[in-house]
Amino acid sequence: MTCSPRCVRPSQCSGVWNGGLRSRDLLEFTTVDAARSCGLEARVGSITPGKDADIILLRTDDLTVFPVTDPAATIVSAGHPGLVDTVLVAGRVVKRDGALVGADLPALRARLLASRNRIAEAAGIPRDGTWRPRPEAKQERTGGMSYDALQARNSPGPGDRHHPRGPVA
Repeated sequence: MTCSPRCVRPSQCSGVWNGGLRSRDLLEFTTVDAARSCGLEARVGSITPGKDADIILLRTDDLTVFPVTDPAATIVSAGHPGLVDTVLVAGRVVKRDGALVGADLPALRARLLASRNRIAEAAGIPRDGTWRPRPEAKQERTGGMSYDALQARNSPGPGDRHHPRGPVA
């Protein structure tokens, strides 16, 4: 008998499953199980011949994860975007050595700045860093009531069916 249907060390298993989740379980939730729940398990979710090769390779020499003794635990507990070294999508490399491959970043930055400028201009927001929210604008939208007064008015009271203690009889 094993402690769980996914027991990876049956020889070391006590036979009693304590209901806890392991890092490997969490990793499987985001890969194999996610693909299955989306009906895509035939195409993605595991590294299997014939499936799309969507793979992320993480740096293991970064001080935030070094030395790696349990890869699944490292990914789950300490993984972050700064560790991403290489990304393959359907077998095609889209990121290598931490940099996007084939992306025209200067053109993308120019488009983003143009978009930001167009939106700021349409909203009447200066781009020189002087814009600040107006507290009176907030009260105009709330009928002159302060945030605290609005919260008090909209919070369920003891007679409200949405109150944590339920309606008062």
